[in-house]
Amino acid sequence: MLEYPAYLVLGIGTEIGKTFLASSLCKKNPRIKAIKPVLSGFVDDNKSDSALLLNAMQMDINFSNLNSISPWRFEKPISPNFAGYVDYKKLLEFCKNKINLTIKSKTIMLIEGAGGIMSPINNNKTFIDVAHDLDLPIILVTSNYLGSISHTLCALQLIKSKKLKLSKIILNNNNNPPISQLEFINCINNFYNFEIQEIADFIKNS
Repeated sequence: MLEYPAYLVLGIGTEIGKTFLASSLCKKNPRIKAIKPVLSGFVDDNKSDSALLLNAMQMDINFSNLNSISPWRFEKPISPNFAGYVDYKKLLEFCKNKINLTIKSKTIMLIEGAGGIMSPINNNKTFIDVAHDLDLPIILVTSNYLGSISHTLCALQLIKSKKLKLSKIILNNNNNPPISQLEFINCINNFYNFEIQEIADFIKNS
């Protein structure tokens, strides 16, 4: 269950399932809304991450609505700090305004990051700074692929060292996992005793 008015959805890497999770939750529960303020690799069609989120919220995919959830859209599929310029103060202000609207409307806001948990927003800030500066609980999306145990543990260590709020760890499916799902979960729990929920179960119960 989601108990806070807003969350930051971060992944251990790119293409990990953040948008799938956010859009699925929006489709299931109309009280859940989502934004992706920064988006690299944007293509102006119905398949971009922003378009998927709008579609999940039953909003038209047009310029105005795209701006309302993803004001910083860059064409190049690279780290945001290389793809274009993001004014970090304006990014925080944008997110704060969305959170305030969420609180007033008694809905839940998912703020999706771009790329992995340490993807640079600009030359000085990453998405972990957003979590700190907005004091947002984190939903961390991981997956079971070769190398993901190290990536997951690094992300968890970072969250712990920064003394940030970890709300959920969501395990996205992988079509060719190197180990079983249970082995993956048990290994992570040897280092961090925190509930890891499979993505389908989490969506179903949210």
